[in-house]
Amino acid sequence: MAAMELEANKKDDRLPVTILSGFLGAGKTTLLKHMLTNRGGVRVALLVNDVGAVNLDEKLIKESRLVRANEKLVELTNGCICCTRRDDLLREVKELSELRHETEDKRRFDCLVVESTGVSDPRSVAQAFATDEDLATRARLDTLVTVVDASAFSENFSSVNTAVEAGMHDGHDHATKEEEEACEDAVMSENVVDLLVSQVEFADTILLNKSDLATPARLKQARITCEKLNPRATVLETTNSAAPLDQLLLTNRFDFEATSTAAGWVQSLKQAGTGRDTTLGGIGFQNFVYKKRTPFHPKRLHDFLAEHFVFYEVSSSDQASEEEGSVDPEKTLEQRRARAAKNSKKFGTLLRSKGWFWIGNRPVGIGEWSQAGVIGRLGCNAQWRITAPEEYWPEQGTPERAKFVEDFPDDEKDEDYEDLDQVTAIGDRRNEIVFIGIDLERDKLEKALDACLLTTQEWMQHQQWHQAQVDRIEAAEAKVKLTGDADVDDAAKRAAVEALPEVPAPLDAVDPFEPWPDFDDEEEDEKEMEMGD
Repeated sequence: MAAMELEANKKDDRLPVTILSGFLGAGKTTLLKHMLTNRGGVRVALLVNDVGAVNLDEKLIKESRLVRANEKLVELTNGCICCTRRDDLLREVKELSELRHETEDKRRFDCLVVESTGVSDPRSVAQAFATDEDLATRARLDTLVTVVDASAFSENFSSVNTAVEAGMHDGHDHATKEEEEACEDAVMSENVVDLLVSQVEFADTILLNKSDLATPARLKQARITCEKLNPRATVLETTNSAAPLDQLLLTNRFDFEATSTAAGWVQSLKQAGTGRDTTLGGIGFQNFVYKKRTPFHPKRLHDFLAEHFVFYEVSSSDQASEEEGSVDPEKTLEQRRARAAKNSKKFGTLLRSKGWFWIGNRPVGIGEWSQAGVIGRLGCNAQWRITAPEEYWPEQGTPERAKFVEDFPDDEKDEDYEDLDQVTAIGDRRNEIVFIGIDLERDKLEKALDACLLTTQEWMQHQQWHQAQVDRIEAAEAKVKLTGDADVDDAAKRAAVEALPEVPAPLDAVDPFEPWPDFDDEEEDEKEMEMGD
């Protein structure tokens, strides 16, 4: 490690932290040993889940001199780093950041390396650092490193197993049985491919380790896949985790905003709005953004997703449930994987897709779609801005208002809230999905998706039903005898509307999706009225 680099980092006295992520067996432990034996005078502290797993016994320490008086190896004994409870991790980091050099007025360590578990999502670790104000004054995230097993990349990317089914959470020590169960619950529904993509997309440096065990074709595909999933990251091919340390320690690469928006699908959405070509090069890699202002038919969209993916819904209870309504329940998960892979092959190789669905009879909630490999998930955690109550709308003419309506059609951006037609206004509602893959048949995929949209007749029928409901509500409110007391009158109008018999939308009868949150509830109204990433 160059002395010049260390000198530059003296401007920030906080302890730089490198986070290591990667599946069990990818080579994180080997990388730790590589760091200690090739550290070039840099004083490194290690924070690991299991000292025994690193195999630094007393004899090895003496013979290899891996741990010296000015280095420290700390075992996280009360909970694994993949758990949602990270108090122990943050406490240990604070304590290490406070240690001072024995004879000089400086920190005892130049940097800290934290080894997370195989099922850890680096984004959640970074968020833990970002939300602890006290820690932010003592330590800073410097580099997020993800170690990928290049020889098993293809298998992991096509896997349908969950992390627990794959044994990726076995052997993790926990303080209590309750903590162990809570930890497994947190990762139980996470599929192997979801975790792999999360670790690749949220990284500053990616090591394609065991590259000597992968065929040239597999290694090339793994490399370019990682580069397209995360264009910002540095991708290195390694054997025995032998990577240059100046790519891992004291790089000053981590920036929460830049790292969290580095994913290829995010960049594709940004570029799509500029009119620039978003086609990706390299062994047939390409991407495109599907964007339409017509809503989807719920049944046709559901059938499309169930046919081409191993499809899960994330219900309002925050539990992922496997969708089996349109497939044979006797089929095994592997049979469903093979079926989905075969059906989607006509579109090319779909590696990743992410974005938002607008479903015709669900005008309030945003359908949040995420797909990696053959696994696809749909849920709803936010509502379209057009449906937010007036008090959430920023004042007209302000930068905040411009930001709020940036995804509205041009002819609606300058309209006042009360002037927007409840039935015909579109607002920010749209279908906008990024597709990333190899040799994508864009025309075929777009045609298949277009076939899932509402026809003009279906859309008109739904709008007629919607207008009838608006008229019923206005008529019920008009019948209320006003007292002059605004609170009393508003309560009476609400009661009159609530007393109206429910008239389901025609599309409700054919909607097979699970219920979404009711944003009309008072508790839901308190949620932030913005689309999430």
